[in-house]
Amino acid sequence: MNNESFFYYLSNPYIKMFLGITFVSVIAFFIGYILKIHEKDKKEIKILRNALEDSKRELSKRYADLEKIHEIVKAIHSTLSVKELSNVVRDILEKVLNLDLYSFMVFDNIRKEFVFQTGRNLSTGTTNKILLEIKEQHPFWLKESKDFVVTKEIKTEDTGGPSYLTCLLFQTHKKMIGALCVTPESLKKITREDEEILIVVAAQVAIAIENAMLFELTKKLSIIDEQTNLFNHRYFQKRLVQELERTKRYNRPLSFIMADIDGFKSYNDKFGHTHGDIVISEVANIIVSNCREIDIVARYGGEEFAIILPETDIDGARIVAEKLHKAVLNHKFLGERERRDQKVSLSFGVASYPKQALSASKLIKTADEALGQAKKEGRNKVFVVN
Repeated sequence: MNNESFFYYLSNPYIKMFLGITFVSVIAFFIGYILKIHEKDKKEIKILRNALEDSKRELSKRYADLEKIHEIVKAIHSTLSVKELSNVVRDILEKVLNLDLYSFMVFDNIRKEFVFQTGRNLSTGTTNKILLEIKEQHPFWLKESKDFVVTKEIKTEDTGGPSYLTCLLFQTHKKMIGALCVTPESLKKITREDEEILIVVAAQVAIAIENAMLFELTKKLSIIDEQTNLFNHRYFQKRLVQELERTKRYNRPLSFIMADIDGFKSYNDKFGHTHGDIVISEVANIIVSNCREIDIVARYGGEEFAIILPETDIDGARIVAEKLHKAVLNHKFLGERERRDQKVSLSFGVASYPKQALSASKLIKTADEALGQAKKEGRNKVFVVN
């Protein structure tokens, strides 16, 4: 075909119309195809965007949950006092979980007993029944379930409260770490996230209780004489200064007694140091049992004892010393062949503020001198500084 023929065909109106329609159809097809792809992409983008938003919301929720748990853990470990810890746990249960009637407890699998319990609007009888039943039955309940949270109903037999409670037992490795008992109505409001929080609370309270017990033990060891369980010399010195300052502030009397076991070395030489240690412990018990709760009884050193008597004048202190003197004399201590046939006596020196001394050091010195005078006069007596 030459060029003239080609242009002839192109100039034909029918061929031009055909070619135009064909061209428009092809263009329309491609546009439609592109629009279809674009629409598909828009749908996919929308799906991806929705999925991304869902993930974002889930991450935000998980982050909020982690923040909440972090705050709970921080609150639980903010104190080494069991009483304050109980208040913290109640705040968590009542403000975070909106509980108004419950019993929450933490179990120690080494001691095989509950080391923590707090609750609200339940009688002591109901609480004790719940604790006893859970303690006895929880090994069987946990054995039946593989869940981290085991649900059991317990009859309360409480005429003034709910007839039964639903208890959530939290376990790890088939060992219970704690439990929460609530009404069935409250249980419906507890979500899976709430259960996770409760597991964290139970575990962290167990750790906090252990820390509190260690703290109390450490504190006790720092002020207590191990052999007699009385206050030690260092703590006595501190308390005497504090009590004397309080006495001066309120213009009240205060007395001080020093006591010493008579002939203790001879007793030790005759019966041995083991019997001597028993004598010191038993004398300490006699003194404590014959003093008031406000009195401060300490081991001054060796076989010597110190007694601070707040709100007590010299005449009152004399009566206390004579009472202690008589109580020790009436007690039978160990002798040969473990027989309780030995008598032990104490000598006492008594001084008082403000009559005999105005400072802690002077009070100690005056009472010590009085004790020395009692020893000089034959021991086994009370000497009061006039």
